[in-house]
Amino acid sequence: PVNDFARWRLFLGPVRGRDVDLPQAAHGIVANPMNEAHASMIPLATLAEYARAPDAYDPTEALARALDALYGERGSRLLEPFLIAYGDYWWENNVFEPLFILGDTIDVPRTEAALERLREALRQLGPAASSLPALRPLIDEIEPFVTQTADRLAGIRQDPRYHLQDGRLAFREELNQISARSGAPRSVDGDISEWSDAAWVPLMGTPERSAPYAALTADSNRVYVAVRIPGRAGAAYTVDRIGNGDHVALVVARGAARRTSLTPADVIVLVAPPTRGAPTAVRSRSLNVSEFMAKFLADNEGLPFSEFLVSSLGETPAASVSAAAQRDESGWTVEFSIPREGQDQLRLNLSVTASGSGTRRTYALAPLNYPGNPATFSNVVIGDVLQRE
Repeated sequence: PVNDFARWRLFLGPVRGRDVDLPQAAHGIVANPMNEAHASMIPLATLAEYARAPDAYDPTEALARALDALYGERGSRLLEPFLIAYGDYWWENNVFEPLFILGDTIDVPRTEAALERLREALRQLGPAASSLPALRPLIDEIEPFVTQTADRLAGIRQDPRYHLQDGRLAFREELNQISARSGAPRSVDGDISEWSDAAWVPLMGTPERSAPYAALTADSNRVYVAVRIPGRAGAAYTVDRIGNGDHVALVVARGAARRTSLTPADVIVLVAPPTRGAPTAVRSRSLNVSEFMAKFLADNEGLPFSEFLVSSLGETPAASVSAAAQRDESGWTVEFSIPREGQDQLRLNLSVTASGSGTRRTYALAPLNYPGNPATFSNVVIGDVLQRE
């Protein structure tokens, strides 16, 4: 029932989908529990029952027996709202998922009703723990998930970047719009002197006075992105560890379909600050992600594409995105060139991780910086002049 890829939720459902003849095909089964040890006991008990007699295993009956053994009939009844809210699986769409994997609209009445059921269950579980002491450590584990979900909903409701219509919260898409003005082709060498006529915008982050700036232009075949990072670069790593130090990251989502996960067609480009006497470190890859890993990537704000992700899940992209960087006394610059592939729009995520005053900060072009979730990416419109609020 591991939830390290989705720390916003629990997994309390019974083991499902295992063949009855698995013991003939495997030497053993490994269970991967949650950090929440007592919550993990519920699904782990069903795994034990499956392992004991796979041919007779029934998930629903196994869950009922596990709850009765752990918490008794009364405790099982009181826990029912949590089993409903968190009894699904990672491949399904949980009621609270739109709060954390952004992209779909958020059904406020449905979400609030589900939250209230959990709050009421907690109100009843507290007194019950005096006579059912096994409930106390479980309550201590599950209560923070209710709190963080309520806080997340409250934060989005108060966020001016969202609007409420017919009971549903949606991100104001116009905030993600930015233009790439039509112009002449650019030389991608890291020298931005030819960008003096471009419309530069600050990347979002704090403190704004030292924020990097970016500009976008396009010709008939390609989109060009320039980034200016003021100040002295801090920690830099080799080509295999770019995402672990100061770097610029560009993620290009291929195709027009709106989605919340990366595919092997998308391209991730990492650029490290240039070092004296060495070529610029540029790493360009796509990620061969499973649906399981896609959910982990989609709900992590400001996620750096670390050595682990790029090395373990990376494969060379088919399409070419080129990049180059230079540095001088006042900072460093990066240029990118992206194929248009006949499109007048494209979605991309641009972020800069930079050191300043001993602190590493991340700045982003989009107001929501989820580099693994294309639904939050900036929508680049070629040729139109758009003003970002």
